[in-house]
Amino acid sequence: MGDHSLPEEKGSAMLIFGREPAVILGLVAAIVQLLSATLMDWSIEQQGYINAVAVAVAGVLTAWAISEEAVFAALSGVVSAVIALMLAFGLALSSDLQSSIMVAVTAIGAFWVRTQVVAKVPAGAAG
Repeated sequence: MGDHSLPEEKGSAMLIFGREPAVILGLVAAIVQLLSATLMDWSIEQQGYINAVAVAVAGVLTAWAISEEAVFAALSGVVSAVIALMLAFGLALSSDLQSSIMVAVTAIGAFWVRTQVVAKVPAGAAG
């Protein structure tokens, strides 16, 4: 039947683990709600942040399946969502540290994107 561990395209639908991202996200939301109701004492806000990280990760996988060039923007969103999740669970990060992390992610991403992207117009043609 094939390996369903990474994003794949089947027809016009992008699949993760052999399923459409919306199905995976619905499963994650249901698991989060079940855990919160039975084992964990998560607030509605914390549940929302967990689901937001899941959506951001699904966005990275979707971007990766479409184009490696689109992955950086999605990864920046994941980092931002993870920071918000950590804050929701009580991690004390100053605004300065949060900004520094995002600046570092942006700088590293810019260097990575530069090695991945090729200009569509030759260097001297834009004049």
